[in-house]
Amino acid sequence: MIWLASVGWLLIVIGVAGEGVAEALVSKADGLIETFNEIVVTGQQHEIAQAEGLAGNARTSSSEAASAAKSAVEAGKVATDLARSARQEADRFADDIKSAKEQAAKAESDLAEARRGAIDTLAELNRLKSPRTVANVSDFVNTMTQFKETEYTFSSVFEDEESINLLKIMDDALILAGWKRVKPPSGFPAINVYGSTQDFAVPAALTNGLRISVDWPGGLTPELRALPIDKLPGILKVAVSLHIAIFSHLSPPEEHPQPVDVENGQSKTVRLSVGKKL
Repeated sequence: MIWLASVGWLLIVIGVAGEGVAEALVSKADGLIETFNEIVVTGQQHEIAQAEGLAGNARTSSSEAASAAKSAVEAGKVATDLARSARQEADRFADDIKSAKEQAAKAESDLAEARRGAIDTLAELNRLKSPRTVANVSDFVNTMTQFKETEYTFSSVFEDEESINLLKIMDDALILAGWKRVKPPSGFPAINVYGSTQDFAVPAALTNGLRISVDWPGGLTPELRALPIDKLPGILKVAVSLHIAIFSHLSPPEEHPQPVDVENGQSKTVRLSVGKKL
């Protein structure tokens, strides 16, 4: 009985001890669970904090990206405006260049025209100042030699040195060509062109330029006017040939020479009038 009692107390002690151990184990397990929970919570909080940090960074990056995108868009607009302005400026510059080239071309054209005008003016001044003469006298003489023995005279001469000198030049050339000079028609006032060396008084002219006249029975009819030079009869052909030769050799030339004046008459003498220089 004592043994059984001892065993019973032992079992009780073991049970109490086991209960204590169990309570300790339970308490330790609870501690471990709480520690684990704390670790889990701490880990979760850390992860949440990290996630929130990452989210914040992401929001910041997104905001910065949006700001950068906005800035890029604004910069793009500015660049587009600058490009448009540059294009417009380039177009204006191109127009200015085109206008400048056109103005330069016009200026060159005006300058060339002015030069031509100056040359023409100078030529006209030289023509006005230069005394008339027969250029290439030998050629003129050779041309007129085919009509040698033709009678000629000077019907009038303008009363100035230039006209009188031209009369003498033409007189010498026609004599060299074998033409026969006859006495001029009477007139007053008259100019003795050779002075005391020759009695050759020519009536004073009141006309301008050189003129050639000749007689033909019936004057210049439409039929005669229609004929070519080589078909003209007699003295008419001679007078027209003289007209062509004189005005092709006259220097400076007359701008609008008078045609041969054909009068109704019987004279076979070709008449020359040396009027004032035009």
